[in-house]
Amino acid sequence: ICAVAAAPADATDPDAGEGEMAVVPDGYTIIYKNKACGRIPAELARGVSLILNEAGPMTVSVGNAALQIDSADCDIEPVFGDWLEGLTFNIKISASLAEVKGGFDPDELAAGLEDKVRALAEGVLELEKSTGCDFLHLGSALEMRHPLRLRGAAENLALVLPELDMRVCVSARLDRSFNLDLKETGQ
Repeated sequence: ICAVAAAPADATDPDAGEGEMAVVPDGYTIIYKNKACGRIPAELARGVSLILNEAGPMTVSVGNAALQIDSADCDIEPVFGDWLEGLTFNIKISASLAEVKGGFDPDELAAGLEDKVRALAEGVLELEKSTGCDFLHLGSALEMRHPLRLRGAAENLALVLPELDMRVCVSARLDRSFNLDLKETGQ
């Protein structure tokens, strides 16, 4: 559900009078067990899609380049102790160079993309932990993959979320550069 905020109307409507307010989109409301329990800022919304393996093509700016994420795959690995001690999110990104101004280094672009994706995923996971709401439905996904070891995770993961150690590992690969040479480093 789209969250909204009040903003000066002149920012969205040039015909608005001085001091008028307007309602503008402001991220997404987190609904868990039929209750609103927080919000996802618009800038983190892509992180939800990446973690849930629902990321469609998206463009991300890295330095002087625009990278088109063509595919993203997130594999969630549980870290076991007595029950569940943590989760490791392994995200693999395949991207193309869509636009660049000046020279570029493909390794630096891939590293920059990894940093941006990691920050998005970590931001969303911090929200998951801080709200205590399993709005990503990680418990259900884990219980399906490990039905004997994680029986009840779908109902109980929210109770242990704040204590879970969550790690995000990202690897990015630039597959194509369209008409640009990936080895180009000059202006």
